[in-house]
Amino acid sequence: MITERVVNKPPATRADWEYWRSSTVPIVGMIYDPASGTIRWRNLTGLARSRVMPDDTYIPQPQSDELTEVMVSEVLDDQTFDTFVNQLEAYLAATADSAYLLLLDPDDTVRRRGVFNCWTLGRHDPRPLILLRRLLPSLEERSLVDGICVLAHATSHPDIFWTKQNWISPLVEEAIRRSFRWLPDELAELVNTVETMDEGGTDWQRGGLGQSLWSIMVVDPELCSKLPAAIRSCVEAGWSQAAIRLVVCYQYLTDNPVADVDAVMAAHPALAENEMAGWVVEELHERGRFPVY
Repeated sequence: MITERVVNKPPATRADWEYWRSSTVPIVGMIYDPASGTIRWRNLTGLARSRVMPDDTYIPQPQSDELTEVMVSEVLDDQTFDTFVNQLEAYLAATADSAYLLLLDPDDTVRRRGVFNCWTLGRHDPRPLILLRRLLPSLEERSLVDGICVLAHATSHPDIFWTKQNWISPLVEEAIRRSFRWLPDELAELVNTVETMDEGGTDWQRGGLGQSLWSIMVVDPELCSKLPAAIRSCVEAGWSQAAIRLVVCYQYLTDNPVADVDAVMAAHPALAENEMAGWVVEELHERGRFPVY
C-alpha cells in the first residue's frame, strides 16, 4: 500500500508476531520499492514486544497479534544509515539480559545508562519505566536526576516541550502513573536528595528538577495525607531543608493550610524554630496559600 507519505504495509500473521517477539536478536523488516528505489524498514521485534502500536499519530492502538498489516515507514539510505545503526544499537543495549541491572551499579555513569535503557523501551512498554520508578529512591547523583526527568514524561508536566520523540501514549502513561504511589519515607528521601544537590537546575522553580519531582509526586491521589509522616521522617533524620520543602507541598494541597501547618509546627518544635520554617509560616498566615514553585 502506498500513501502520500509512501508508507508500505506488508501482511503479518499471528505466527509472525510470536516469532518476532520471541527472537533473541531484533528482527528488522525491510521493503524495497522498485518504482522509487526506496528501502524502508521497521524493528519488528521491538514492535511485537511493545504494548502499543506506535505510529505517526498521537492515538496509537494497543498492540494485537490480530493485526494483519505492519506500517513500514522509516527510510534507509546514505543519509539515514547512521541513524538506523544507532537505533538498533540502542535497542540491543536496552534489551540485553543485564540492561536493567545497570540501575543497581555502584558507578553513576553506568546507572545513567540503565536509566536510558528504561527510556528506550518505556515509551511503548510501561514495564521498564515502572521498574525505574520502583528503584528511583535508591538512585543518586546524575542517575537520580535523569530518572526523575524521564519519569516526569509520564505526567502532565507543564514545561516539557512535547514532540513525537518524547511523548508517551495514554495507554502506556496510565500504567506508569499507577505506579506513582509513594511511601512517606520515599518522599522524604527523594526530596532530601534533591534539596541537598549542589548543582544548577535542581531548585524548585519552573524548569528545575524540583518541578519534575513534584510532577511525579502529585500524581499520587493520597499524597496530601502522606506528607505529615514524610515531614516527621525528615525531622527525625535531621533533614530540616527537606522537611520545610515538604511543608510547602503540604500547605498547597491541604484543605486548611494555615491550621494544618500550625499543627505540624506544634508537633515538631525543633522545626518551628528554624528561620526558614518561620518564614514559611509567616508567608502562609499572610497569603493563606502559595505555590509549590
